[in-house]
Amino acid sequence: MGFFSTWRKEKEDVNTMSLVRMERLYDEMQKRKNGDVVHSADRTASFLHSSSRGGRGGGGVATPLVDVHTTTGKSTTTSSAPSPQELTAHTRELDATLFYRVSCRFLDPTLEQLYQEYCQVEWYVRARNTVMVMMMLHIVFFIVTSMKSTTAEDLLPKDFKRPEEWVQWAYFFAAVPFVAWVDEDSPFRRRWKIAVTLILLTFICGTQMWLGYQGSASTAEFRKLLLVDLTSSPSPLCNRTAYDDLHLGQINKNLLSAFVALAAIFLILIGSTLAVVIRLDFPQVVLLLAASSAALVAVLHLYALSMQAVIVVSYASPGFLLCMACYHSDRSARRSFLAKIHVEKENADLQFTLNKAEKALLNDPACDAETHAVRQVLKSKHLEMIQIPFADLKFEKIIGRGASGEVIKASYLGTSVVCKRMRRDAISLPSIQRFREEIELMSCLRHPNIVQFIGASWDNCSNVCMVLEYMEHGDMHSVLHSAIGRSFVWSDPLLKMAVGAVSGMLYLHSQGPPIRIWASSMFTW
Repeated sequence: MGFFSTWRKEKEDVNTMSLVRMERLYDEMQKRKNGDVVHSADRTASFLHSSSRGGRGGGGVATPLVDVHTTTGKSTTTSSAPSPQELTAHTRELDATLFYRVSCRFLDPTLEQLYQEYCQVEWYVRARNTVMVMMMLHIVFFIVTSMKSTTAEDLLPKDFKRPEEWVQWAYFFAAVPFVAWVDEDSPFRRRWKIAVTLILLTFICGTQMWLGYQGSASTAEFRKLLLVDLTSSPSPLCNRTAYDDLHLGQINKNLLSAFVALAAIFLILIGSTLAVVIRLDFPQVVLLLAASSAALVAVLHLYALSMQAVIVVSYASPGFLLCMACYHSDRSARRSFLAKIHVEKENADLQFTLNKAEKALLNDPACDAETHAVRQVLKSKHLEMIQIPFADLKFEKIIGRGASGEVIKASYLGTSVVCKRMRRDAISLPSIQRFREEIELMSCLRHPNIVQFIGASWDNCSNVCMVLEYMEHGDMHSVLHSAIGRSFVWSDPLLKMAVGAVSGMLYLHSQGPPIRIWASSMFTW
């Protein structure tokens, strides 16, 4: 789909904007909690400050969630960051600082914009699928009502000369492009809530007109048949006065009016429920209910159908309950959004702290005794020839851990490499000797199907590593069990991978000593 076509290319920009938006959101919540007025100049400075700091993915690094100090006049107050439980709690004090009381929208336009963007990502596709299912059900209903009954009569007569037969399909002019246009440049994407509201409203109003027309036509047909029976029947049992006393015409009109009203009310409630389910805003749901209800009154009046008070009361109760449910659902969704953003910001702060601590551990200095032991074991002319200055290596992140070491992605003179480094707690005289033997063995191997040995590097006991070629796809086990690996076929590239693995194994066995333990995790791609 077009929505995901440029995701990988713009990933760094998205990460940057996410961190900046989380910073903006948190600052906004803090100011509102402390009762401060948000000034655009202060907010802009905060945004520039957050985006100017270095961090992951080229984006800004969020500051840890520490106590925020606010100064008003001469007094200084300290308030802690609100927890997710506080954000989701239903308190009037917190709601009053976040939402408009009637519309449930955020008081701050920045928060409202962030929430609408979040809804676009989470609910736009579901809204399209909902509209598509509604269209399919409408088509199925039309096919069923076009079938013949057992007496070879139409279940619901169709008269395509009447505009009502076409008005019920008017929403297709907006629904079809809304469903079919899946690219990210779709004009419906940014204002999808308004588009869905208009589609539902057009569908409900058009179907109400069709129902009103069917009810009016059925009433007229019944009166016509009744009049024909009374005037053409010679039987003395057919007493017109008795028929008039029964008020059959009015009873039929009331029954058909009730049927039309109930069917229209059912459509209104179903459409409004769908609007709540796909997270339309509270004002939009109220607009849908009010406009469709007004359309129902107009349709009943236009087609001379009666409106019963009992039906109006029965409709008002679920309609009011639906409005209440939508009101609380909208507020709950917005609180959940705030809690989600708050948790994401905390995770980003924790990840930043963890990366900082991990980076410090990567260059943990060793004591003099450990350094002396390393130099004694690794002292040889052969190792000096393949030694890489440790200052030329720039550690980036740990990508794997084992029982006695860890694998670190690094950069060597601008080239991505992998450093296999011994763990500090696993370093001993025998382990360093084994590591030296492994370095000497790898330095002698040269084959197209063997990971290229680049060199060895050490500066103290905590930084003893072997530098190898970086394989971006990882080991073969991970590749074969990934989504892309499950799509591989033997013609390409599985056969090529198998031949390469066998070729590399044959070369290793010819060098000696032979390696007796093999696993797919030992192969790279």
